[in-house]
Amino acid sequence: MEFAGAGFSMSKSQAATALEWDAGVNGWLEWQLVAESPRAVTIQGYEGNDFLDLIGISTLKFRSVFTVSPTGLISHQLHETSWGDVSLSDAMAPLISWTSEYDAVELVEIYPEGKMSYSRPTAVRWVRLADKWRDGAPAKD
Repeated sequence: MEFAGAGFSMSKSQAATALEWDAGVNGWLEWQLVAESPRAVTIQGYEGNDFLDLIGISTLKFRSVFTVSPTGLISHQLHETSWGDVSLSDAMAPLISWTSEYDAVELVEIYPEGKMSYSRPTAVRWVRLADKWRDGAPAKD
């Protein structure tokens, strides 16, 4: 699966694992049709989940344009996401800082080399940590 304009692709199994993230964070998705023609479909979407709520991003907005081939299959997708007033990395920075003191070992496991690991088990762990962070849990000894 290639993500047009995103500069990366992934296998079906990688995509399935990444989609499990949504289940682990209790994700939701809404969209509405904006425009439609024989060769393209444009949608406006909204996405959220427990993890984003905990780090202060209530809703992501996105707009996708799907180009349709003459045979009716999606041939390209252009996708633009709006994070609102704060980027994901800025919203996560305080949580990552706290987690590095609260449980540095877990941080290395769920955020290897400073990159998100998108899977259901990792999602559940992120939500648990973000919940503790929001509740002001002290660092472990």
